[in-house]
Amino acid sequence: MATLPTPKWKLEDGFTPHWSPVTPLKQWPPPAWRTRHRVRLGENWLSIARDNLVADVWDLIWFNFETDDPRKVNRYLHHYVGCWAAAEDRKNFRFTDHDEPGFVYIPPHGYARRTGLPFQGLVLSQLEKSAQHFPYLILKNFHINLIGLGKVLDAMRTGRITALHDPELGTPAEYRPGSAKIPGPAIAVRSAAMASWLSRTILVHEAVHAIVHRNSFKGIYGWQNEFMAYAVEALWGRATDNTMAERMVSQALHDDDITHNAYVLAHYLRAAGKMFYGQFIMRVKDVDAMLPDYRDPSRRLNPFNELRDAIINHREYGATWNKRSTFHWT
Repeated sequence: MATLPTPKWKLEDGFTPHWSPVTPLKQWPPPAWRTRHRVRLGENWLSIARDNLVADVWDLIWFNFETDDPRKVNRYLHHYVGCWAAAEDRKNFRFTDHDEPGFVYIPPHGYARRTGLPFQGLVLSQLEKSAQHFPYLILKNFHINLIGLGKVLDAMRTGRITALHDPELGTPAEYRPGSAKIPGPAIAVRSAAMASWLSRTILVHEAVHAIVHRNSFKGIYGWQNEFMAYAVEALWGRATDNTMAERMVSQALHDDDITHNAYVLAHYLRAAGKMFYGQFIMRVKDVDAMLPDYRDPSRRLNPFNELRDAIINHREYGATWNKRSTFHWT
């Protein structure tokens, strides 16, 4: 049974806040938060909402604690944020630099307590949090990097790329460039629950397709588009949880599983990557060679060919793409 966290600090001497009993929060931090804010002396709920572009301060409070009862808010502030010092009215808490852990969480764009999490804001917030580990990958003369992701995020903030919830989608997610029959550009997602590591890798994958589309890459084969999306997905996955990444390698149903080969390739890309003007850049060209298998040095493999062939020969992709398409490095 869940219990309230034990505060690090006792209440300020002589301070008895106006509060009432509460039940433990179902989730802390709240799901789909856009960013977390470290509270400081002199701040209050209103100033934090204003600085983070939350129009209604009670939307910010509700997002954190799912209540608009000030007495319950006080109890949650003590247990979850670590507040201990009295405000001037001696009824409520004030934020300090010493609150421990001292974080409140900012909701995704467009959140309102009356309607809950907007799907567009939910997807956007997860991609924003994924930016910290977004890799710089070069395939041929195509560059996938944080600059490209930033343009996609900006397009989502302004509605030029939308996020759609489609429970009947045949795959976990897909990027839709848009056509006369299908609205777009859009990122369609099958499940509305996307705070997990695996769900975020899928969103990173679709963000790569959005980058390719927005940059209008010329002369790119379909398999190359998928290649970059799988490679970036796996690079992000390894950067955030290498244990889970290795599980994706070991639990594959067969060695030509696309995800399996993507995570194997990501191992070699990270090993071959180099710093260039403060950025860690990985070139696919550097691992297009026969290399010792890191899991069994007695074996050799070409990690580029393994992923390329798995994509081209996959039943979902191979039927529509030219399997004999050549690829020349530049």
